[in-house]
Amino acid sequence: MKRMRWGILVMVALTVFIPVRRWWSEATATRRREMARVRLREGSALAGAGKMSQALAKWQEAAALNPDSAEPHVLRGNYFWSQRQFRRAAEEFAAAHRRQPDDVTILFALIQNLLDAGNLSQIEPLARRAVQLAPDHPKAHAYWGIFLARTAHRQDALAEAERALQRSHELSPRMPIPLIELGKLYSRQGRWQKAQATLHQAWQLLHQGERTVQYLESAAEVENRRAETAYALGLVYRSLRDRSQMDKWFERFRQCNRRVIKRGDLQLRLARHPHDVEALLDLAEMNWQVPSYREAADLVRRALLLHPHHPRGRALAQRLAAVR
Repeated sequence: MKRMRWGILVMVALTVFIPVRRWWSEATATRRREMARVRLREGSALAGAGKMSQALAKWQEAAALNPDSAEPHVLRGNYFWSQRQFRRAAEEFAAAHRRQPDDVTILFALIQNLLDAGNLSQIEPLARRAVQLAPDHPKAHAYWGIFLARTAHRQDALAEAERALQRSHELSPRMPIPLIELGKLYSRQGRWQKAQATLHQAWQLLHQGERTVQYLESAAEVENRRAETAYALGLVYRSLRDRSQMDKWFERFRQCNRRVIKRGDLQLRLARHPHDVEALLDLAEMNWQVPSYREAADLVRRALLLHPHHPRGRALAQRLAAVR
């Protein structure tokens, strides 16, 4: 009887303990997820104030609190990408991709950062997956074509690269990236006239501003693509033995590259001194010239929050208001 009573007590205890433990575990997980959301919001607020080191720490805390969430890794990856720290960005986007393998936006960001880091060895399965997930998305075909164009040597693979890039261009005629890559592919094959025409088309697109250029998400991207296109055109004209055009396009490359370097210097200044009003306005002026009005307006807003009566800031705000 005594043994039976102990058995009954154990069964009763287990009947109570297991549901309580399950409830406690679920409540703890819910509480951690809510704390992670709070850290994400805090990090975004800090990023908006230019306090990026603190923002990154908050997003890292969010990742630790909710290990299944991709969002903290995406936010950290976007920051590292903006600072041209492509390997670190790729690590964050790879972590996000493991958590959300069917999210094409994350997949595209991972592929782009691997390309920017020069790490082509990991791209093939990711680019194939992108085409499977998004067969009608221009970026999916662009990434597959870029991978083949940069790694293939056989004529059939190069022909497939050309078809993929042409398909990307058909899906999004105002997207300059497939045109740039097609131009470089034609150059590699010695098809100089096609390379010249294609790269000129890309150059024209890159000077139409944010309202018409598709899938370039920042003024820095536009500047980098302009430099890339100008350099490719310089090489084309060198091969065509047109010295004057070669000099013209290499000079444009140097001008574009100087702007890229200046932009990087300003971004570094702001990373170190987020309340540097003059750096904010200098970068806003550069974005105005691209033009990338949304980025310019955000930088002017930050500058005026710090110095509401700054004459250059107010003048630039008026110019932006007139075009928005």
